[in-house]
Amino acid sequence: MDLADALTIRDAPSGPSVPLEDLPPLSPELPVPPEPIHPISGQSPSSRTATSSTAVATDRPSRPPSERLSQVPTRLSHSTSFSTFVRKAKSINGLSWLGVSFDKEESSQGRTWVIKVTKAGRWFVYLHLIITVVSIFNLITAIYSWPSGAESDVMLQKILTAVSKSGSRLEGLDNEFLKWINATKLRSTEEEARLAEEQTRWNALLKVFEDCGASQSRPNGTDACNNIRHFFKSNPLPHPDKSPIAKRNIAQLDRIIRRVHLGESQPKGPYPGFGHDISFAKLARGIFLWVLIISFCLFGCYVLVRSGKRMLRIYRQYRKESKKEDDKIDEKMGGVEVEDNSIPIIATGGDYLPLQNNLVKRNLRRFDQHAAAARGSVIDLIDNHLSVKVNEIDQNNEYGSLLSAASRSGSLQTVEYVLSRKPDMHLQGGRYHSALQAGAHSGNRSVVQALLRAGARDTSRGGFYGTAVNAAAEKGSAEMLLDLLIHYTDEETIVNYPGGTYGHAVIAAAARGDQKAVEILLSKGALVDQSNATGTTALHQAAANGHLQTIEVLLAWGANINPLSSVYGTPLHAACRGEHAEAAKRLLATEVDVSIKDHRQRLPLHEAAQAKEGLDDVFQEILRLRPDLINEMDADKTTALHLASNAGNTSNVNSLLDAKADCSASDKFQAQPLFGAAGRGHAEVVMLLLRKGNADPNAKNCFGRVALHGPAQTNDVRVQEYLINAKAEVNAIGSDGKTPLHEACNMGRIKNVELLIAHPGIKVNELDNDQFPPLYKALCSSDGNKDYFNKCVNREIVTQLLQRADIDVDVSNGIAVQEAARKGYQTEVETMLNKSKASIQMHGGKYGGVLQAACISGNLSLVNLLLQPDYHADINQQGGEFGCPLAAAAAYGHVAIVRRLLEAGANASVAGIGRYDSPLQSTCRAVDESCKAKEGRKWASVEDQIRSLMREYGAEQEDGDDKRARVGEERYRDWRWVLTPTGWEWIPPGEM
Repeated sequence: MDLADALTIRDAPSGPSVPLEDLPPLSPELPVPPEPIHPISGQSPSSRTATSSTAVATDRPSRPPSERLSQVPTRLSHSTSFSTFVRKAKSINGLSWLGVSFDKEESSQGRTWVIKVTKAGRWFVYLHLIITVVSIFNLITAIYSWPSGAESDVMLQKILTAVSKSGSRLEGLDNEFLKWINATKLRSTEEEARLAEEQTRWNALLKVFEDCGASQSRPNGTDACNNIRHFFKSNPLPHPDKSPIAKRNIAQLDRIIRRVHLGESQPKGPYPGFGHDISFAKLARGIFLWVLIISFCLFGCYVLVRSGKRMLRIYRQYRKESKKEDDKIDEKMGGVEVEDNSIPIIATGGDYLPLQNNLVKRNLRRFDQHAAAARGSVIDLIDNHLSVKVNEIDQNNEYGSLLSAASRSGSLQTVEYVLSRKPDMHLQGGRYHSALQAGAHSGNRSVVQALLRAGARDTSRGGFYGTAVNAAAEKGSAEMLLDLLIHYTDEETIVNYPGGTYGHAVIAAAARGDQKAVEILLSKGALVDQSNATGTTALHQAAANGHLQTIEVLLAWGANINPLSSVYGTPLHAACRGEHAEAAKRLLATEVDVSIKDHRQRLPLHEAAQAKEGLDDVFQEILRLRPDLINEMDADKTTALHLASNAGNTSNVNSLLDAKADCSASDKFQAQPLFGAAGRGHAEVVMLLLRKGNADPNAKNCFGRVALHGPAQTNDVRVQEYLINAKAEVNAIGSDGKTPLHEACNMGRIKNVELLIAHPGIKVNELDNDQFPPLYKALCSSDGNKDYFNKCVNREIVTQLLQRADIDVDVSNGIAVQEAARKGYQTEVETMLNKSKASIQMHGGKYGGVLQAACISGNLSLVNLLLQPDYHADINQQGGEFGCPLAAAAAYGHVAIVRRLLEAGANASVAGIGRYDSPLQSTCRAVDESCKAKEGRKWASVEDQIRSLMREYGAEQEDGDDKRARVGEERYRDWRWVLTPTGWEWIPPGEM
């Protein structure tokens, strides 16, 4: 029975049903295909998995006719050869994307396959029809817009191209259309010539009428007008009804007569912007055509967008279902071990077939052979050996060939597996250009030897290293280097070829300190003074890393001792900067020049002076060789004494002072060596500079600061003691107005503050340029966190300052009292108020008053303290950002404080104040939005409680309150805190 006999309509009657068990057995003459043998384990699939399940015949319920017609099903008998194709097609998920899906149906008549045309298939048909209509429309549009003259050939070519692109939809029309085009073109040319001649005559007529009108004001003007009669006799023109050109020119002639002969103004046409020669029918036809084109384009875009969205939705659903299916298969497999997931299994039925086919599909989708080889995962390569392509360059050209990727991993087993697949040994690509260069980069000598035995040779130049020799010198061993060099005929050229991190092989080997590799390269012809682009040589790298034996080898081969590099300077610079004392001593034993400066104008003396330890002998030797370099400056005007003082090297500082180094030398910031030592807390160096070097403790830098400003950065008070004992000015003011006490309070250094306020001449009420006293700095101390207004580190400093009798808490409009209340420090606020009762009545400033600042803190006890009769703070005092204390408490969501203020007589119905216009509108506005997002229910409840309390005490929400609140926010958007003679004020931009 062939395929045509097997296709039947679902609704057609079928023959008698035959149970499965009554079917005759297979004929013994038919050959039975053997089970496929696994190439690795040697077992058949049936021996490792369960057998096929028995099909169960079920009666399928009938469907309504509309559903059957919409799906257009077709039944295929299970006995046809098409069943094999269906079983294979079912393993390919996504076949239904082509518009066809397959379903298996079990019934009393046997197993059948049902083919359905899906909705996607119908959309494919619609898309084909749309493309056909668009092609025909393009052809009609091209014919309608046929030009004349020189553009005819171009338009003809476009139309022929449109015909050829339409394919089978306009098949057979090419020759006929070409004949028609040629005839049309000939007629068009003749018509164009005739119309051109007619237009020339009309132009002459119009010129005569213009001349006649212009000559009316001149003598003998009638002669020009008589020419009109002669013109009509000698130049007959066609009737306007028979010529489209005549209609247009007659309208022009009418305008000339009216304007020139009758003196009328230019009449306006009925269609401004289009001219008088366009008829209504032509205008309507053009508008209709454009409307039609635009409508069709919009409809096409709509159809394409809808189709694209549906296809994307189908694709996402497919991916989701595929992932679920994969997860189910993984769960079903449990602990079953499948040795090779990539071997396709012959369709033998049972549960093993879909399981194995799904694993093949997943491996092909997820497997990246180059990445697996670069990881050295030989198991992944073996499991997917059918899909491995050994002579393929990876898509991003990162690994190159598969052999290069395996060599890069350094896994000998992976390299041997790839070599067993007979790859192209000289395939180039990737970061390391060739397999041999990648193997040398891995540093595994066994990999390089395996590649050499297989015939790999470094015959081309490229990649990161340029050659495999450069890679071996940087990453490999001396033995690997020898293995590679014996296969080159031009050894001297190879060892000097540039490439790699260091530029040349001998420099890379010296940087690693591989003495044997350096000797091999030099013996093969490498240049001992070979330098890279920065001027760095092998001696620079050996000295910078402290490889003493390599330095000995390079010096024995005659290396230059004083080469200059833009990175290191001289090799002596490099050894001193790296604090390699033995290497520096070995270089000093040669004819080294210690007066050479590097790119920063630094001497080896500068590099040795800033070493913290270990280079004292080197420093002494350089100083002995050239004592005249003691006060030499680098590009930053820094001397050796500056660098030694900054590093805290007491020995070097003492040596420099013995050699009469200048302690008053200033760097580019006009800072003397004492500044660096004091700011970094080097007490011994400070003492040496003050006593032995007679350094000036009151010398100022370019910012007006003295050395005493620096100790606040450290916890060592000995520096401060030495400076104060040396008569340093404790009230020295910098250019920012800060004193040493400001700095100590700001950094939260309690010991420094105690030492300073114990000085009899200290001034504790000095204001800096921002009008902040030291007490305020102590309240806003940050300990380096720069959170000046929200975190106090050391309240002991505040206590120490408040214990002084001369402390003035009202300075700068009582800003310190408000800040203490803002942080909720009740003890400190009470102490300040006891010192000055005037502070409680001060208003304005950052928080509008002390009570408003306390309401922001949320400290109910402090609010109760301020409302006591002894202090009697004004509960309705207006000012500050929120307008009044009640609005501030409501803005931060402090329910208890809102209740207390309302009970004490706060006005809940006040409006037109603060950022949010009223206390009611301020509710929970200052709460961080992230907190509201995390604890939405909490803040919703807080807001309801505050609003209920305010309404209970007379606050009414009128129409437009929300709008007024938004207006208030906009009004305050540009307001700023401005320093006034009375302190900080929250004022609008017009008053700044």
